[in-house]
Amino acid sequence: MSTTTFPRLEETLLRWIDSDRWLPLQIDITNACNLRCTHCYHPHHRNTDALGTADWSAIIDQHIALCRKLRFRPSLIVCGGEPLLSPSLFPILAHARKVSQGIPVSILTNGTLLDSALAQRLQAIGDVRLQLSLDGPDAKSHDELRGPGQFGKLQNATALCRAYGLNHHLLAVLTQENAHRISEFFELARNWAVPFMGFTRFVSVGYGRAARANG
Repeated sequence: MSTTTFPRLEETLLRWIDSDRWLPLQIDITNACNLRCTHCYHPHHRNTDALGTADWSAIIDQHIALCRKLRFRPSLIVCGGEPLLSPSLFPILAHARKVSQGIPVSILTNGTLLDSALAQRLQAIGDVRLQLSLDGPDAKSHDELRGPGQFGKLQNATALCRAYGLNHHLLAVLTQENAHRISEFFELARNWAVPFMGFTRFVSVGYGRAARANG
């Protein structure tokens, strides 16, 4: 068997054994955020000395090369801070799609900055999923953590996602204050026609360290 035949045979066998071997890359493209959530794991929202678009593009190139070498399928998760604030967001997404056509992209966002113009740009990229942060099943409990009026902005974001056909789901940080209200979170997601409601743990660092000390 020639040396050129074996890699092709290996790739065929790996696809047959497991066609969904994913290797996700999660990048925090900015520390800047428009909110100051009391339970946030960031200690500040300064974005000094942050990596630029070219740096992130180089990291994505390395990730794609590794996935090809190991026969994995790449995916990209973009976080912050608030990634919708970053001027690098759309250049990064464009670069990822250039080097790996069809790579699925998830954006972890508080949703409050989403408007029709941004939704349309995300729709044009295609196969983008938004994870929207929800920390209380009503306006009072959510806004106590994220600031006045944020619950309404989040509801508007879910409506925009539906209008523009953007995949989206809600994610809540579970704390002692909201853990007993899980059924209400699911009910809210149902009322907002959101297809998935998820939960994650509270991380007692950053602003969250003070929240743990005070509560």
